[in-house]
Amino acid sequence: MLWTACSVALWTVAWIVHETVLVPRGWCVGSWSAGLYWTAAKIAVWIGPAIWLLRRAGENPVAATGLGTAQGLSRGLLIALAWLGIQALWSKVRGVWPPPESIGGYGAANAYVIAPVFEEFVFRGFALRRLRARGASFWPAALATSVAFGLLHVPGWLFMKGVSTGTLSLNNVTFSGNGYSSAPQGAIYLWTNTSALVMSNVIMWGDVAGPEIDNVGGAPVTITSSVIQGGCPSGSTCLGVITTDPLLGPLQDNGGPAHTQLPKAGSSAINAGYNPTCAATDQRGVPRPQGVNCDIGAVEVVLDRLFADNFDGRPTP
Repeated sequence: MLWTACSVALWTVAWIVHETVLVPRGWCVGSWSAGLYWTAAKIAVWIGPAIWLLRRAGENPVAATGLGTAQGLSRGLLIALAWLGIQALWSKVRGVWPPPESIGGYGAANAYVIAPVFEEFVFRGFALRRLRARGASFWPAALATSVAFGLLHVPGWLFMKGVSTGTLSLNNVTFSGNGYSSAPQGAIYLWTNTSALVMSNVIMWGDVAGPEIDNVGGAPVTITSSVIQGGCPSGSTCLGVITTDPLLGPLQDNGGPAHTQLPKAGSSAINAGYNPTCAATDQRGVPRPQGVNCDIGAVEVVLDRLFADNFDGRPTP
């Protein structure tokens, strides 16, 4: 019990550090950088203490956990590689290439190699064998290790599902060419209903095939004055949704600190925003609105009244 309590406490600290220190600074958010952090955290919180306790008891960690007599490792790796190949082939058939990181990144390495080895070492190798060595019969020992397994994963489940019950607001944002890694489709994936999503003056167009918002968790979603490909997403409350192509330009340098997609002349997003909820400036710092109403999306088109024939290439609504 003491080992489980200490492990859960330390694992909670690892999650708090990740969510409150690293992620806000843009660290450990990519597939491999986050993977390296969590691998190091598992070694420090799961593997390290188990090895230390075994050595303190004068036991060989490899022999005491049964790794030295493990069978079927090569077959397991071949099965994992075959399954990854099937997923990659299916991704190719669906037109999603290169495949998502869950197939070709750390997610695959973690799911098929790192997590199974670490969890077998800690729970079946260390915890279960220690209980059995102390006289516990198999089923009570298996039940105890299963409870420990569940408790150790509680911090991750809470943080991933979102402890907050607040509201996420997105205003004057553009989604295009996006998809989530596990099954790429749409711009946003909501798998819990603990928080609400409110969007205004948002463009969702040209994302990977599928619903723009995949709301499998049934979260409350409200969308106003936005350009949404396919119309109001299922389960959402919408007002003033536009379904006409916003004619987004290529992702390029349009001024400002980052590349943007500037709406072309005739875009359904130009002058279509709702001024009371519009941001004061666009992503580049250009004041809003430039016309009667602000533009929907991250970029405000600068009106070209002097060269109204557009010979300079700048759209004039």
